Amino acid sequence: MTYWPARSPVLIALVAAAGALLLAWNISLLFKLLTSPDIAAPGDFSALWSIGRFVLAHGFHGLYDSETLNAFRHDLGDLDEIAAPYLYPPPFALFMALFALLPLRTAYFAFMGLTLALYLWAATKGSWRWSLVLLALPTTAIALAAGQNGFLTGALLLGGLRLRETRPILAGILFGALAYKPQFGLLIPIALLGARQWRVIASAAATCAIAVVLLSLAFGPAIWLDWLTGLRSHAEAHLGDMPIGHLMPTIHQAALWLGPTPATIIQNLAALLAAWLVWRRAPDTAVALGLYVASPYGFIYDLPAAAAAALWWVQARLARGFSILEIATLLAIVLTPILSFGTSFAWGVLPIAVLFALALKPGTSDRSPPRSAADDRSAAPASTPR
Repeated sequence: MTYWPARSPVLIALVAAAGALLLAWNISLLFKLLTSPDIAAPGDFSALWSIGRFVLAHGFHGLYDSETLNAFRHDLGDLDEIAAPYLYPPPFALFMALFALLPLRTAYFAFMGLTLALYLWAATKGSWRWSLVLLALPTTAIALAAGQNGFLTGALLLGGLRLRETRPILAGILFGALAYKPQFGLLIPIALLGARQWRVIASAAATCAIAVVLLSLAFGPAIWLDWLTGLRSHAEAHLGDMPIGHLMPTIHQAALWLGPTPATIIQNLAALLAAWLVWRRAPDTAVALGLYVASPYGFIYDLPAAAAAALWWVQARLARGFSILEIATLLAIVLTPILSFGTSFAWGVLPIAVLFALALKPGTSDRSPPRSAADDRSAAPASTPR
């Protein structure tokens, strides 16, 4: 197979041009959103902020009842148009209560700024060069525009993967916290069992158990049943042909044109295949990408972790170069958040699945994330980060 060298003038020119265009698109999108006098906080953040306000005012009683929640939003004054139910486990609502102590717009900048910083740290180990690469990607702009928790998910997932061999207890705490988004933790226990990382498993289990016990003691164990009941009701009503299904990069949505039952079967088979491949001690890059193959639910604002995993994969192959298939796959992943708006087909998971397969190829795996800032400074000017 023919590989284009990473230092090929043509490839460098293409990457530079694409980067400039993407950065301009990101800035344009965010400028329109953040300077609009009609938008207090972009995307879904108003809904997340209102969850925190509800907990501060009423605890968890009625949080998973949509009518009660929406009536509370109406009483807040400016949130009448929000009708989204709350589907996350109770710990995330408690986390959002910290930001609900702030005014809405201030809370948006505090939440997004903190989670973005944690995401960049987890993805790049503090390398400002590679942080700039991630900032230029549409996945970052879309996550900011959506006002959602994609950076938080990425920080917990990538941080846990990066630390699981050197700081197992801390890695387990991060994985345990990732349980706030259960669908993105489906493969984590399997990967840890396959690698026999018992201390990480014990730490993650303890983190989840402590959260359940403390919240049950403080607010009553019924909050967990309320969550499961609300989650099941929403899944039965909306997991089929959703109006914004084309913004969901999942196998289930990509296969939904075959019908709900075939789509569910295909999703389950894909999840089982991903689990088997991860069980065989897949590298961190493959584990992160495999989560998107296994998960039946997710949106394009959840893609920052996939973008970072793709960056890890790229860095491990800079010395070898890239084939046309690999370049096309990376380009498709980069453009997924933009092009998903212009189609009715949920194709976004397909390039992620291809890169997942490429990351599993024998002899090409690399568990090492991007170099740190210290590594960058100590490297010779002509060297290539590995």
